[in-house]
Amino acid sequence: MKNTKFILSIFLLSFISCMEQETIDLEYFYEYDKNFPLEVSIDTLSENLFHITYNSVNSNRVSALLSFPVNAKKPFPLVIIQHGLGDSKNTDYMILGDSILLNYGFAVFRIDFAMHGERINKKYKFKGIDYTLRDAIKQTIFDLRRGLDYLDTYPDIDSTKTGYIGISLGGIAGTVFCGVDKRVEVPIICIAGGGLRAMEGVKGFGNKVTSMMAPI
Repeated sequence: MKNTKFILSIFLLSFISCMEQETIDLEYFYEYDKNFPLEVSIDTLSENLFHITYNSVNSNRVSALLSFPVNAKKPFPLVIIQHGLGDSKNTDYMILGDSILLNYGFAVFRIDFAMHGERINKKYKFKGIDYTLRDAIKQTIFDLRRGLDYLDTYPDIDSTKTGYIGISLGGIAGTVFCGVDKRVEVPIICIAGGGLRAMEGVKGFGNKVTSMMAPI
C-alpha cells in the first residue's frame, strides 16, 4: 500500500510539472525534404528476403530487411516491426515476428534503430535516458518515414494497408512515428517505456528528462 501511494504521488507530481511547462509546437518538427535522394541499394538474400540501405536525414544511412510472403496475393499489405533497446532487426523476436506475419500474407519491413545493429557505434553504450538516446529516437522516426517513402513506390506493396508493431524503444519511436505519419493505418505499441523506472528511478519523471525528451 505504501509503495502504491509513493508511485501515485510521483505520477501526480510529474503530471503537475508537465502541466506547468510551456507546450512546444512540433507541427513541422518531424517534416523533412521528401525530394532528397534515397539512393536505395538492394541485395538479394533469398527468394523473398532483401537487404536494403537508403538515405535518411542528417546524412544517416539506414539498414533494413524487406521480406515477402510466398504464394500470397499481390499487392501485399505491409507491417513494419521495430526492435527495442540494445537489439537489432535480426534479433530472435524480430525474426519470429517476421515469419508469423509472412505466414499471414504480410510483407514485413524492419530497420536497425539508429546506433543499433549495422549502425552501432561500438565506442558508445547507452546507460539510460541521455541526449544520445533522445537523438537516436528522433533520428529513427525520420528513418521510418523515409522507409515508407521508398516502400510506397514498391509495386508489390499495398500502400493503403500499412501496420506498425513497435516493441519497447521501438514502441516509443513508433508512438511519434504513427502520430506524425498518417500513412500508418494500424499502430500497435508494445511495452513502450518498459523499464524506465528501473533505468532512471524518480529522475525519470523529473523536469530535466521531461524537457529533454519533449520532442519525443
